[in-house]
Amino acid sequence: MFRKLIIPIIIILSTVQMIARDMQGNAGIGDSIEVFIIDAFVPPEAPEKFNITYYTSVLCKSAIMIDNQYLIPVSDTLTDNHRAEINLGKHNFSKLLIPYYIITEDESGNKWNSEVYDIEIRKELVVESSGSNLLSCLLGSIVFITPHIGYINAHGESFLRLRKELPLFTFHSGGYNYPSGAFMFGYAHTFNFKPNNLFLYGYRHFIEIPVFEYISPYAGGYSNFKGVNGASAEISIGLLKLYNVFSIETGARYSLQPGIKGSESWEISIGLFSSFFTLHL
Repeated sequence: MFRKLIIPIIIILSTVQMIARDMQGNAGIGDSIEVFIIDAFVPPEAPEKFNITYYTSVLCKSAIMIDNQYLIPVSDTLTDNHRAEINLGKHNFSKLLIPYYIITEDESGNKWNSEVYDIEIRKELVVESSGSNLLSCLLGSIVFITPHIGYINAHGESFLRLRKELPLFTFHSGGYNYPSGAFMFGYAHTFNFKPNNLFLYGYRHFIEIPVFEYISPYAGGYSNFKGVNGASAEISIGLLKLYNVFSIETGARYSLQPGIKGSESWEISIGLFSSFFTLHL
């Protein structure tokens, strides 16, 4: 009887030992490497470039798999700080929204894949690849020529205002549809109102939101360089993006001259926004 049982017992003990060794080996490997993306964006002035910066929880090598077909090496030595500028123009894509994930490899040769992210190819690149450069130039001209049309209420009266502000410098940090922030400079003309000509300056912050394109708080100032100086605050909402080049937006702005009673005014406006022609910082 004992001889009949000894073989199954040996088999069971061997199996348990193999499982224990396998569990011990997996425990030695540890958890997967965590990836923390700091920046991932396509700069407006170079729509074919994909800039990405990320940190990893341990020292490792890394690469990026783009669109499940293009493997781009990033770090060929062990590091926890990874950075790359990838030329998307060298590859062929069939859609605007391109998936990618990060492959990490530790010092023992163990590899892990991160979650899947997306990067949107900017319309400028698509326009160039289709040979429609004229369309791109026309759209850019429309953005620069078309002002915001505003309804301003001041001193209990209503006035029509034409206002044009352009982003001179923009910042990107994680998003790819819009900059995270922009320094704005512009000019406003208000009909039948004094002062009727004002120079504008300020800073806008962009927060991408569902349903709409973005919500954008603004803080800045204005001056006519003849003694009239004031401050403004605005909140804008991006309603719709057209051709991936510019967006239709509407906003409400409150302005005043500090210390001067009765200088307050409200403005409601609608117009176009684009960071196509700007300097990226």
